[in-house]
Amino acid sequence: MRNLTRAKLIVYLAAIFLAGAVGGTFLGLRIGRQMNSHPPRNMARHFRDTLQTQLKLSEAQLQQIDPLLQKRSDEMKAIHRASMKQIGETLQKSDEEIAQFLSPEQKLKLEAMEQERREFFKKNSRERPPSPKP
Repeated sequence: MRNLTRAKLIVYLAAIFLAGAVGGTFLGLRIGRQMNSHPPRNMARHFRDTLQTQLKLSEAQLQQIDPLLQKRSDEMKAIHRASMKQIGETLQKSDEEIAQFLSPEQKLKLEAMEQERREFFKKNSRERPPSPKP
């Protein structure tokens, strides 16, 4: 451990960070797919159906509850959009920090990886992809 130079330490830390980022991305995508069965715009309907089924709510009760569920659904959509924006900004910042340690060829590959991620979210998400880049 004493023979570690500052450059080696930075490379090791960057490798650990990159491994964590890759692992986190795959875990996040997997969890996201599971959660995607109830996207934010369908959450109110899903929750309403669950309440109706399990609590055996009457039509009158449903009419009273519906505005509350819609309001909460709208709030969750706003939180979701803000979170996705923050995730995109964090990923972009991470790419910029990692890029300073990469060769020009590696930088191109990193940008291609980022483009693939954006395409994946565009294709598989009903919300905007989490990326501030055009």
